[in-house]
Amino acid sequence: MATDKNGDHDLQQAAKFAAKLEAEERAQLLAACRENFTLYRQHAFTAGDQFIQEPYMLAWTRHLERWLPTHNIGIISPPNAGKTTWIEDYITWRLGNDHNLRIGIVSVVDDTAQKRLGSVRIAIESNAFVHECFPDLMPDRPKYRGEISSKKQWGSE
Repeated sequence: MATDKNGDHDLQQAAKFAAKLEAEERAQLLAACRENFTLYRQHAFTAGDQFIQEPYMLAWTRHLERWLPTHNIGIISPPNAGKTTWIEDYITWRLGNDHNLRIGIVSVVDDTAQKRLGSVRIAIESNAFVHECFPDLMPDRPKYRGEISSKKQWGSE
């Protein structure tokens, strides 16, 4: 049985072109996610194919982007509305865009604030999409800088 060398070559070229196109599309997606929190959140924190983005979450995003530079912001909504998860995701995205940003998480119960900070830390340390979108984002921990220190990091440890 003879093989068609031109056909094999054409298939290889098509595969290379498809891979290049896929890489370009991925790069465009990552760039768009760096600019758009809602798109970022959809790709970074999707569990399977499920992604819940309620209309009021879009309003939270608009208000935060409008007022945060000059005002302290609070989000008040009923239990289980998604505000805690949403704000953890937003903090992660903001830190990805501004590594010098400092954010304080305040709660009536100190343990709750520590849990929120822990969720942000886990996303930064182990979420593959966060790493891909923000490759320079990493905790300010000695192990990431190649140093040895006993200094506590993240303010919750």
